[in-house]
Amino acid sequence: MVVYLFSEQVNAKDEAKRQKYRKWVVEEWQPYVTELQEKGVGKGFGWTDGTGTMYGLWEFEDMDDFAKLWNDEKFHRLTIRRNELVDKLKMKLCRPSIVVPPKK
Repeated sequence: MVVYLFSEQVNAKDEAKRQKYRKWVVEEWQPYVTELQEKGVGKGFGWTDGTGTMYGLWEFEDMDDFAKLWNDEKFHRLTIRRNELVDKLKMKLCRPSIVVPPKK
């Protein structure tokens, strides 16, 4: 079963904090994501709506594929750092909905 990890964050309004975030992305996050993609762990995508809010979506083939990310201590260390550099970081793990046939 395919699973998705959604993330949403608001970029900091404080310029100094935003500069630290940009540096973190280039020096730490992007190399890590590249490493994961080379290992075949999930597929990541990112978007923005132009208001300072950013959205991320990672697609995993199944829970075993997701576990490769979730069990990686480096992912959690980077996520903690990311949370310090942005506002309102949210993450949600989702699976396909299960449609229940209506009762007759």
